[in-house]
This record gives sequence, structure tokens and C-alpha cells, in this order.
Amino acid sequence: MDVPQSGRRPSSRPDGRGVEVSSAVENDIAALDNAYRGRLLTKDGAYVETFNRLQTLFLKDSEEFTGLIGDNVEQKRRVLQLRKIIPNWLKTVH
Repeated sequence: MDVPQSGRRPSSRPDGRGVEVSSAVENDIAALDNAYRGRLLTKDGAYVETFNRLQTLFLKDSEEFTGLIGDNVEQKRRVLQLRKIIPNWLKTVH
């Protein structure tokens, strides 16, 4: 197998999908934070529905990202840690 100049092995997943899903996970977390702040600032109950939808989306995207990581133990550990931290935060703010 040829090793690219970056020193990393070529990925077996479609090009860009891992980056796309990683960005989606980051965006999910930022959107959750924004929805929480919106609810705090406005006391508008509509944010609760958005918050719940975003929580589901985060779990789906982070699960997909875990599958895309493959056998990279360090990255998998980080994503699994996020999958624990975010729900714990959600329980405290929801």
C-alpha cells in the first residue's frame, strides 16, 4: 500500500465523508449550545423542541462518525468521551 506524503495511510472510506461528519458533530454541539442559550434568554418553549431534535441529531452524527473512524483507537476514544459528556451536560441543562 502506498503511503501518502503526509505519512497517513489512504482511507478506506469515501473521500471527505469523515470530515463532513466531523463538521456535522461540531455543528450539532454548537447548535445545542445556541438553543440552550436562546431558551435561557427568551424563556421561549419553542427552543425545547429544537433542543430535543438537536440532541437526537448529535447522537446520530456522532455514532456515524464513530463508524467512520475505523480502527483509530485514539480518535474513537475521543468521540466516545464526547458521547458521554454531551448527554451529561444535556441532563443538567434540560
